[in-house]
Amino acid sequence: MAPERIVPLSAFTAATYKPLRHRLQAVPEDLVEMVDQMTDCLHSVREVAGILSGDVSPQNILWTDSGFQDGRPAHLVLHDFDLPVALQDDVLDRGSAMNPMPNRRTGMLPFMAIDLLYDLAKNPGSPQTAHQLHHDYESLFWVAVWSTMKTEDKIEQDMKTRIKDTLARWETGDYRSMTGPKIDIVCFGDGLDHLPLTPRFEHLSPLLLVLSSVFMTANFGLNKAKMRAMASRSAQPSAAAVLEEWINRAKIKDALSQARDIMAKWEDAA
Repeated sequence: MAPERIVPLSAFTAATYKPLRHRLQAVPEDLVEMVDQMTDCLHSVREVAGILSGDVSPQNILWTDSGFQDGRPAHLVLHDFDLPVALQDDVLDRGSAMNPMPNRRTGMLPFMAIDLLYDLAKNPGSPQTAHQLHHDYESLFWVAVWSTMKTEDKIEQDMKTRIKDTLARWETGDYRSMTGPKIDIVCFGDGLDHLPLTPRFEHLSPLLLVLSSVFMTANFGLNKAKMRAMASRSAQPSAAAVLEEWINRAKIKDALSQARDIMAKWEDAA
């Protein structure tokens, strides 16, 4: 495969755009809207512009207060495309990213996809795993999880300590150990139960549950594909190709619809 092209790109941000955290402090429910709009954004950036973000984090998601007064959802933008992963036309046709250049890995550790953390652990000086769109979608999920714990300010000290301890495991220690808490959430499904969601975000737990199920189902599908190949003595499938079938905009949109339905029923029953 040809090496990836690194194209500097800076998004213009008007003065009216503000940090995501400010919006979620006022309207926690817009966390669902954030995931919805950013899913569309990441898809479009890849399909239209031919690039991958590679750095999805709360700091890079901004909102404008247009629509804030009349109750409409906030308009959000993905900011800071200084070092995107740019894809060539033939790669876009195949639906996969290119091999990463040595010594290059973007993204903040707390929001980095599990595959990429494993790659850093295995190949610290020369990453080998190609960055894919599903990695950006996974980073978006970790942003959502992080936001349910780190947005609200007025919480008890005990909860602050629990949150600090929880998130410390996402960004301290060696790269392989950082994957442990994340694997519990998206592979085994029991990690969500132990997350210290703050009071104003507890009712958004269905969002995290249905989104985690997207990644859990994808991992299960990949394992089944590998077992079929092993049983037939055929070549192992491309993990990137299999995961893209399971982790894509349509799957995430379906999950968001389920989350909205569950939360609406909770609200009606309250």
